[in-house]
Amino acid sequence: MKPKIKAIIFDADGVIFDSEKLWDSGDAEFMTKRGIGKITNQIKAQLAGTSLLDGTSLLLNSYGINEEVEKAAQERLMIMEKKYSTEIEYMKGFKPFLNFVKERNLKTAVATSMSSNLFPILDDKMNFLQLFDGNVFSVSEVENAKPAPDIYLYAAKKIAADPSDCLVIEDAPNGIKAAKAAGMSCIGFATTFSPEFLTDADWVAHSFSEISDFIEKK
Repeated sequence: MKPKIKAIIFDADGVIFDSEKLWDSGDAEFMTKRGIGKITNQIKAQLAGTSLLDGTSLLLNSYGINEEVEKAAQERLMIMEKKYSTEIEYMKGFKPFLNFVKERNLKTAVATSMSSNLFPILDDKMNFLQLFDGNVFSVSEVENAKPAPDIYLYAAKKIAADPSDCLVIEDAPNGIKAAKAAGMSCIGFATTFSPEFLTDADWVAHSFSEISDFIEKK
């Protein structure tokens, strides 16, 4: 880890929002319509952190389903829009942690694989964009999705932060790989996956209070 942290870049699903259970139930609904039961943990690990389109393609290809990917992705998005508008919540401890970060004048941004179509829903329901002064960025704004580093490098550039001064909080293996490829320090947040899936991270945390303690020591 670098001795000085000047910016915190958050993933969204599974870090800011307690949404992975919604994706689990949404994808179960999507796949049940196609005669498939629960997706395997191996597929879920590959799915986490991918874009809506890439994730849909992965699901269809993994189970040999011959469908138009873009049309299927829109169906998947519609399922999730309904769930986000009615069931989404912030992750436990997130709001106090964000206050902790801002009190220390650290820059903040969000770099997410979440579809930007969900941003207005989250903003209307939870004032999401204003929490980050609009510094919320989706993989739809860059060329390559996670595990490529594009979205993290883009976010750092937008908030005028050197990648080496950024600490990323990620819950997914693909996101951790993206952060490390961007030259950033990364905490694996064990909310969606157990620590053995997060071994590429510099450190693994189970709560925001653990992350606060870590930052205090820096």
